[in-house]
Amino acid sequence: MKLIKAYVRTYKSSNVLDVLEKLKIQRLMAVHVEEVGHGAFKEYDHFDSAIGSDYTEMIKIELICDDNEVQEIKKAIIKNAQTEYKGDGIVVVSPVEEATSIRTGKSI
Repeated sequence: MKLIKAYVRTYKSSNVLDVLEKLKIQRLMAVHVEEVGHGAFKEYDHFDSAIGSDYTEMIKIELICDDNEVQEIKKAIIKNAQTEYKGDGIVVVSPVEEATSIRTGKSI
């Protein structure tokens, strides 16, 4: 199993979620997040939210899938989230060692 996290522009998230629904992806989560822009804190050694103003609203989409589904899902996300401008987002794929259903207590 793999965990896919995709950070996409807010206005492109509906496109991505629609295509993932068509692929019958289950256990999907979408969360509103803010990305701090590159170089927002060049002059400072610490993070201070009062200093930064280069925030980009993004949607973080998380899902768990089988290994054989990763490439199709990743390709669909990129195709439907891409604007070809800087800051389109990123797709991260990580291994999942274990997943257990809270309702049933069984491994997924």
